[in-house]
Amino acid sequence: MKHLKYFYIFMALFATITSVNASDLTQNIRNFKPLVDNISTSGTIGPKGFLALSNNNFDIIIDARTPPEGTAAEQKQVEALGMQYFNLPIDGRSIPQARVTALAKILAQNKGKKILLHCVSANRAGGLWAEYQISQGTNPKAALAQGRKIGMGQGLENWIRTKHKINN
Repeated sequence: MKHLKYFYIFMALFATITSVNASDLTQNIRNFKPLVDNISTSGTIGPKGFLALSNNNFDIIIDARTPPEGTAAEQKQVEALGMQYFNLPIDGRSIPQARVTALAKILAQNKGKKILLHCVSANRAGGLWAEYQISQGTNPKAALAQGRKIGMGQGLENWIRTKHKINN
């Protein structure tokens, strides 16, 4: 346990002395996309991705993956670099309302902070963002377009269309 503590201290110090620029975000993070204000979305975060996020002043990482996909290890990495971590797991077939409500709460309580919402491919991140936008009063077709731009796939789009009775 003591060795683990030293590892995290080393990682935090390493982050402060290592130079990583903004282009490292797109090189080390799959489907990285700045979205609105200080919110970005992505898929998988590569080995240097967390360092790039930290060095580009990201404050919060919201992970839409499920625990078997490595959320505990990611949480440790994120927190060792001084960022906050939230897990809002989505299975990819549907989006529980509790996840949309939790996302709304996190965003409302952290206005002005740099936030990354991600999953593996950006499908679940895009679907969760679309559902959040609809919950905030955005036109459902516009919210779906945002979700697709992020990386939402046809399966989650169809689920959202059915749930909200959105025609083509």
